[in-house]
Amino acid sequence: MLLMLCPALLFAQTGKVYDNLTLNSKTLKSERKYAVYLPPDYETSGRSYPILYLLHGAGDDQTGWVQFGEVLNITDKAIRDGLATPMIIVMPDANTGRRGYFNDIKGDWNYEDFFFTELMPFVEKNTMLKPTGVTAPLQASAWAVAEALFTLCIILSCSHRRAR
Repeated sequence: MLLMLCPALLFAQTGKVYDNLTLNSKTLKSERKYAVYLPPDYETSGRSYPILYLLHGAGDDQTGWVQFGEVLNITDKAIRDGLATPMIIVMPDANTGRRGYFNDIKGDWNYEDFFFTELMPFVEKNTMLKPTGVTAPLQASAWAVAEALFTLCIILSCSHRRAR
């Protein structure tokens, strides 16, 4: 009976999450994992999408937002309810025994360089990204002051980038 009253629920599209993708990093000299959320109409619309880089917290990995943050359900609902525009969400893994999304002071682990020179260009090249002038907003889980500073660095670094 309930299903007859709410036929939209039967045919509602859902996005897709791929949570075990990899990218070979020359900068980090290792394979890096990442997850990606694609909006419900990604494969059929042919349109471009804005992108959000969503960083996990300490002790998590690229699957944290998928498993515990329920990125698929929350984002699909926000899009369906008109609270969010359809977007691509990229969730990189920084859980490698070295915490943080920044370059190591010794220079032997340059995660920030990987993020800007490898991950972001790879994502921009391989997704239907919407050019916006400022390439990508970033949302981060609290990892203390160092992570907040990195977030500021991303915003400042991205602010000079122009749409292609």
